[in-house]
Amino acid sequence: KKKKKKKKKKRNCLLFLYAYMLYIDTCTYMLCCYGHPIEVDCGQTVKLSDDMTRLIWYSRKKNVGETSIAIADIKEILEGQQTEVFKQCTQNSLEKASFSIVYGSKMKTLDLVAKSYEEAKLWTKGLRGLMKAHQFTTFF
Repeated sequence: KKKKKKKKKKRNCLLFLYAYMLYIDTCTYMLCCYGHPIEVDCGQTVKLSDDMTRLIWYSRKKNVGETSIAIADIKEILEGQQTEVFKQCTQNSLEKASFSIVYGSKMKTLDLVAKSYEEAKLWTKGLRGLMKAHQFTTFF
């Protein structure tokens, strides 16, 4: 029984570490499908929910239910500009800072461009860690 408690505690510690990584710098750029990067840090951010179960962003055009993704619904994290949205409006100078979150049964994507390559790596690593932690813990 002690082993199970230690394992759960260790998983929860990892979960908090990944969540902390995502809180370091939550402002990003979102690439719209019209081909222009839109700065999202003017009152809009992409961030992890306080309970670490959802990724949330803000949009004036969508209701709150349409602007969040449950970590459990994330299928894949793609680095670079691999999705159809990115292919329609490729910007080579932003390739390394770009990443996409594939989610839901319809395999929708949230396509993001971080401020830097380092921030994009932080996000992709943190999200993958949360996805993995979610699979192995009942924390959520």
